[in-house]
Amino acid sequence: MSHSEKTNVTVLETAQGPDGETLELCQWKGGYIVRSGDRVLQSSAARRSERELVNVGLVPLRDRQDITVLLAGLGMGHVLSALLESPRVIRVDVVEHSSAIVEWNKTHFVTLHKEPPLSDPRVHVHTMGLSQYLRAFRYKTLPDVKLEGDGYLAILLDLDEGPSKLLRAANQALYTEDGLQDLEETLRPGGVLVLWAAQRETELIERLKERYQNIAEVVVPVDIEDSPGLDYIYRARRKAQRARALA
Repeated sequence: MSHSEKTNVTVLETAQGPDGETLELCQWKGGYIVRSGDRVLQSSAARRSERELVNVGLVPLRDRQDITVLLAGLGMGHVLSALLESPRVIRVDVVEHSSAIVEWNKTHFVTLHKEPPLSDPRVHVHTMGLSQYLRAFRYKTLPDVKLEGDGYLAILLDLDEGPSKLLRAANQALYTEDGLQDLEETLRPGGVLVLWAAQRETELIERLKERYQNIAEVVVPVDIEDSPGLDYIYRARRKAQRARALA
């Protein structure tokens, strides 16, 4: 963001982020941004990749009418809103570490959507870090989360701009062998893991190949103002187990 652009920003609210940082909700260019210092963390300008993240994730499950989704990262609700357009999605557990982001989605960001996504009865919000949620899910200490098959049919990661461009340093653990194993064990056999990145992640592809099957890389043009280039969406499926097939 240039100096001239900074002068056109109106700060609406400030809050403390999950790592003690100061978050600013700002009005800018007719929309919203969330920033910390000089770094823009979120923008209300919807990227094509946000809808494609959902499309790519649901295509392998096109014959399912009972799709359960774990969405990591609420953002401004664009991915969640796209998920809820499908009547085949029966439950979405949203894991968002920042209580301020959750609150702003209930107030300011409702104007970005035809229907407030957090008001949908299929949505359940968990204000905690993803690693904490995955551990709690594994040890069954989430009393309100009971899923058929003991796992999700889809996990969508909308936390970072890829392992090479983290929004939180703590998220690095999610892309390690242990992190990918935690995600794998939260999926039902045959379930789908999807994430997006702002750059090509060749190392991630190799890590996914070691643990998952049907690895796909989808390149999506960036179609918002002042952001030329490409986004990358990565999809992988948990290997089906002979004794516990997806059913």
